[in-house]
Amino acid sequence: MPPGQQDIYLFPGDEGYEELLNQNLMHKYETLYGKPFEGEPLKFSFHDIKGKSVKQFTVFRKGLDGSTKPVNIKGHCNHLP
Repeated sequence: MPPGQQDIYLFPGDEGYEELLNQNLMHKYETLYGKPFEGEPLKFSFHDIKGKSVKQFTVFRKGLDGSTKPVNIKGHCNHLP
């Protein structure tokens, strides 16, 4: 990650999620094939799932200067029968 930037953790349905997901996929395409992606952005549809719960946890990241910083990560858990 370039200096001055920070990771952003989004959840399906969050504002900007679809756009950042497309950017991530296009970057992976360019890395894999060595050329820019020239197709249309993908469209996604996210559906609510019964029993889904959102969890947040903290991990600690060591910086280049040796400091340790907390990073809050949001995720989800599907409880299946």
